[in-house]
Amino acid sequence: MRVDPDGLANQEPNAPALSVIVPAFNEERQIRDCLSSIVASSLCRTAIELIVVNNNSTDETAAIARQYADKVIDCSVQGAYEARNVGAATASADVLAFVDADCLVSRTLLADSVSAVDGGFVGGTCRKVPDNKSIYHRFIWLSYDFVDRLWMATVKRPYNFFAAFCFVSRSCFHSIGGFEIAKGVNSDHYFGRRLAECGPVAYLTSAALTFSVRRLARVGYGTYWMRTKMKRHNDYPPVR
Repeated sequence: MRVDPDGLANQEPNAPALSVIVPAFNEERQIRDCLSSIVASSLCRTAIELIVVNNNSTDETAAIARQYADKVIDCSVQGAYEARNVGAATASADVLAFVDADCLVSRTLLADSVSAVDGGFVGGTCRKVPDNKSIYHRFIWLSYDFVDRLWMATVKRPYNFFAAFCFVSRSCFHSIGGFEIAKGVNSDHYFGRRLAECGPVAYLTSAALTFSVRRLARVGYGTYWMRTKMKRHNDYPPVR
């Protein structure tokens, strides 16, 4: 399915170009802004199948989601990776995108993702912008972006493959087997390496994801880096 220069999908009636899957656990304060950014995308609303996976929320997350989503489904097993897999199992589009409930997509990000898969990429991720405007947080993520670009020029896979936003062809997602829950915090990086074995991976720089650094600020960047880059590193498959 192709996307025209204005980001509107040339599609058959009722056939979405993209299934956007949003896992959510007690995100009543954040999810409205997230879903609003998705429906305000340059990709027309009828081209988007919006799926929210309610992961045992006890607040108003599900009620807010029903105001925006095409599907609100429940996942009783706690965990964002499990929720992403459950959402993907119900998706009908040929391209899947995963967006965390505390993130905002830029206007062209979803259309650019569909265009990337249409152009031969099996999936990918994008530049990340923290919602905290401090010099410290901006510097960290500008550095990640710089390293990502270097890795794309060498190993052809983003260094910081971050499931807060990623996209993938549905056929490739299922051939990989989805996110491997047993990898825990490393599941998104492991998924990125498996994805690179399927074909070329895109790193979108013209569009960006704005994401919350609240968890990173609590855990600390040093701990985050050690958990996601070092722990069980030998378990990662090589990129061929």
